[in-house]
Amino acid sequence: MDLIELTRRLCDLSGPSGHEGHVARAVIGHARTLGARPEVDPLGNVAVVVPGTGRGPALLLSAHMDEVGFVVRRIEPSGFLRVERVGGADLRTLPAQPVWVHTSDGDLLPGHFGTKTGHMAGGSDADRTRVVPYDELYVDIGAADEATVRGLGITEGNAVGWAVATRTYDTPTGRFIVGKSFDDRAGCALQLLLLEHLRAHPPAGDVILLFSVQEEVGVWGAEAAAPRWLSRYPSTDPEGRPAVVALALDQTAVGDIPDVRGGLLRLGGGPAIKLLDHWLIPQAAVVRGLEQAAGRAGVRVQREVLRSIGTDGGPLSRASGPVATGVLSIPSRYSHSPAEMVSESDLRGCLQLLAAFVEGLPEMDLRPWGPL
Repeated sequence: MDLIELTRRLCDLSGPSGHEGHVARAVIGHARTLGARPEVDPLGNVAVVVPGTGRGPALLLSAHMDEVGFVVRRIEPSGFLRVERVGGADLRTLPAQPVWVHTSDGDLLPGHFGTKTGHMAGGSDADRTRVVPYDELYVDIGAADEATVRGLGITEGNAVGWAVATRTYDTPTGRFIVGKSFDDRAGCALQLLLLEHLRAHPPAGDVILLFSVQEEVGVWGAEAAAPRWLSRYPSTDPEGRPAVVALALDQTAVGDIPDVRGGLLRLGGGPAIKLLDHWLIPQAAVVRGLEQAAGRAGVRVQREVLRSIGTDGGPLSRASGPVATGVLSIPSRYSHSPAEMVSESDLRGCLQLLAAFVEGLPEMDLRPWGPL
């Protein structure tokens, strides 16, 4: 399937942290069409293993299925829903945004965040200028009372997620894609297309594709799942080289917009190789391996230093003992909002780089300090 169409299909699904079922079913269904046999653990993580020919280190790739969102905190007698935030949704973007409300049966009901109409707000009304805290906002599903809401299968703890459709902007400088949850459904789409590539070009070592849950609330999914997979491999081979390598594939924020000064990254500048974030300093040899793979594939890359972000790479690096870990980032504007924006060229560059990295793994010296 085309990368953009697959990304669109995954991003349009609703799956806030802890409620990733719609996304997991789509991932599993697509993997099965490629002849894979996905496994689901008790937390909801999905994993697909591509057996290697036995010549190289194993590789664990992780992209998360969840998105920032909300859950129902309280149902008002008037039928409006008060919500609790799940992950770091940008509060400035909430009023008047459409949402899906998950029912207890797994159905989706339309609604939207209510907002005080300007016709009823006085000229000095603070709501005209302030960011309204999410605990003051409410979701309107058109129900007249609490009993109607509960009769629709909505109760406390049910998920609420943005309901915007993915769209594309075709410009003289390239194609850009706008919507919700590119963080990290774009990464999930890349992993599924890498799976398709690896079915035709078997890797030297095993490749484990992990589609994790609950990244946005503390990387819990990857932290729980990674030891299960990585413990199957020794930490090093007989020559002291890592027998397993881990890569997180996630979104990162760019600084190429008018209200940001001094940002290192820009949209359309190529995939970003992470050098530092809140939870991880990637292993230098893995960084070199990614840069070498980019060179072989002819992919332009950016170098990312961003302390205010974290990914599955943190728990991967210490799962079942120390693991040589890196992070490949998809540049994005307007993260954690219903209007995230990514570049088609960056996405395709990520896929080309990943394929080249897997192909080159057997020849890489990923020892932290090289031969001693």
